[in-house]
Amino acid sequence: MSFANGQLWVTFNGEIYNYVELRAELESRGHRFRSRSDTEVLLAAFAQWGADCQQRFNGMWAFAIWDSRERALFISRDRFGVKPLFYVVTPHRFAFASELKAFLALADFDVAFDPQVVANRLHDVPMVEAAESSLLQGVRKLPAGHYLRLRRGEAPTIQRWWTTLDHINAVSPAYEEQAEEFRSLFIDACRIRMRSDRRVGTTLSGGLDSSSVVCALSRLGGGSMATDSPSERPLQFAVHTEFPEAQMSERDYAVAAASRAGAVLHLMPLTAQEVLSKIDDVLFAYEGISTLPGVRWFTYRELRRADVPVTIDGDGADELLAGYSSHFQEALRSSSRPFPQVARILGYYRARQGTKYPGSWEDWLHLCGLVARGYADALLRNLPALRKQSRFAAEFPRRAWLRIGATPSLVPALQQDRDPVSKLSPLQRVLYEDFHYRTLPGILRSVDRCSMAHGVEVRSPFLDWRLVCLAFSLPETSKLGAGLTKRILRSAMAGILPPAIEKRTSKIPFEPPIEQWLRGPMRGFLLDNASSRDFLHSPIWNGHAIRDDMEAALRRNDLSFATAISPFVQAMRVMQLFKQRSHAGGGTA
Repeated sequence: MSFANGQLWVTFNGEIYNYVELRAELESRGHRFRSRSDTEVLLAAFAQWGADCQQRFNGMWAFAIWDSRERALFISRDRFGVKPLFYVVTPHRFAFASELKAFLALADFDVAFDPQVVANRLHDVPMVEAAESSLLQGVRKLPAGHYLRLRRGEAPTIQRWWTTLDHINAVSPAYEEQAEEFRSLFIDACRIRMRSDRRVGTTLSGGLDSSSVVCALSRLGGGSMATDSPSERPLQFAVHTEFPEAQMSERDYAVAAASRAGAVLHLMPLTAQEVLSKIDDVLFAYEGISTLPGVRWFTYRELRRADVPVTIDGDGADELLAGYSSHFQEALRSSSRPFPQVARILGYYRARQGTKYPGSWEDWLHLCGLVARGYADALLRNLPALRKQSRFAAEFPRRAWLRIGATPSLVPALQQDRDPVSKLSPLQRVLYEDFHYRTLPGILRSVDRCSMAHGVEVRSPFLDWRLVCLAFSLPETSKLGAGLTKRILRSAMAGILPPAIEKRTSKIPFEPPIEQWLRGPMRGFLLDNASSRDFLHSPIWNGHAIRDDMEAALRRNDLSFATAISPFVQAMRVMQLFKQRSHAGGGTA
């Protein structure tokens, strides 16, 4: 789209949710609009405020604006990296795209994977997704909250425009007032994300986060705004993906949330056979390395088939509000130093285990002894929910399989944040790094690739910058306290969520039952690929050792061990697909 008599041109991936309010302000400053789109508002905001327009946007985006008069390019990425942006700089070209596969369309682009980046992903190096390097050599990522300027004959310059720590504010010491402010911001974040001229849906797992979204949307109701903007549409469709082979299911919770919200719930069973039938399409869209497979690809395909191209989802809440086991562990450790804080430790135990105290007197006495001696690590090892994880980690031979050692991820923004982050409490430090650099960037990458493969736009209220800043301004006891995880969200949604979901302490990860699938067709898929020539002769890993270890594990029916192979198989298939489709004349941009 062009603006200012053809001076400014934009290419834009994302949404500016507060464009209605910005448009009114810009009109008061003399700007006139030909459309009702957020894209034209973006252009007018850039014409009015320049780079400062980024601070005024509430949304997700990667956009590039070409100023034909100044012969200058301005590229921006949103605060938290919801939308991706890759670029290539050579002596003869500057190219940018939203996906790695787009560069396959360049006739002179040499498809070469960076062995160190591949190895780092397989080593599970922390923060690898937040680093500026990518899987493809020569392709870099523009970091979240940064912009890039380019003029002919000059090297690109990159500058950071957003730091969450600069927007931490004092909050009321009264917890009830904190919860009220959180509720108000969360519901408003949902409201502005309902602005759409297409059908709006959601992916509903039945967990606390997705259920909070669907119930907040229901509270807002339907109807059109009393302006000329697109309607803030009511929620019309919710899809719940379930795995028939799984031992645990959240279907009942999803049904309860949909019933409370008055949403049409579509149950979508997903089997290993269905995944394998589309595995190459999934992996090429995903263009990353993780545990097989990308099940969200199928969820968003279902939404598109139902003609629901906009979905409002619950991503980001775990990283923001202490929803993971690692957050519980850090809180427990910090409560044991410099001396054990028994009441807090018991509260954390209740939040993790779903019970106020250990079940038997023997367990209770053992716990008291550990607390009294400050043995937080020993206590962690004795929690049933963490025992299996600890044993698996001890047996995992990933380092022995790789020929290339791990290197630290270079994240300049994190280095800039080190001093102010060090002043946060131990749990708040973990949350800050998980949200900005460690965990959430990989989730956002997965969501974006799997949804955009089907032209589905995912909007995340928990990533509203106002809510994020409030969450990091809150004391840690407002997130993990009173025997509850994500305490502030539960309090904010009290009376809005079904009671069974508001008070539930169990957490079922949205992951396929890989161990069960390995009893069926997934077993053959992994074995065949691990026995292929490309896999066995990889310069990055020891293919023969991996294959032999996997076969031995399968013979003793150790399926948990065998799942460790899947990232290696995925890495090989992604590299093969990129090279095949490059030779075939390019990929989809």
